[in-house]
Amino acid sequence: DGSWMSIFDLELMDRNSFPFEEGKIQINPNREFQILPQAIGGTVNMVSGSESSIERLQKKYPEIQVESMEGAAAAYVSKQFNIPLIQVRGISNYVEPRNKSNWQLEKAIDAVGKVVLEMVEAMATT
Repeated sequence: DGSWMSIFDLELMDRNSFPFEEGKIQINPNREFQILPQAIGGTVNMVSGSESSIERLQKKYPEIQVESMEGAAAAYVSKQFNIPLIQVRGISNYVEPRNKSNWQLEKAIDAVGKVVLEMVEAMATT
């Protein structure tokens, strides 16, 4: 039917098999940087480019605030090796039907660069 199904929907993995808890990977945040804004992210294997794909994801995962394509891999490694994780993301666009003219890539890259420099400076002084 063309619908997206998770590994749990397909019964390929139990929702509570390590490293998952109720189908989600809870990351171990780095305590030094908990002052940074936090969001609930979802990792997808495609870019949401149409109204129908966006609606399906929002209906299935209403708690998700940001979408990425690689966040789960980093979270998985963090859990496997029990190491803290921080993902600094530059948000370049809203999840909306694809409209590249709305994308603000340079602004997002600049914002990430600024935060990373601040983090490095903070670590250097501790």
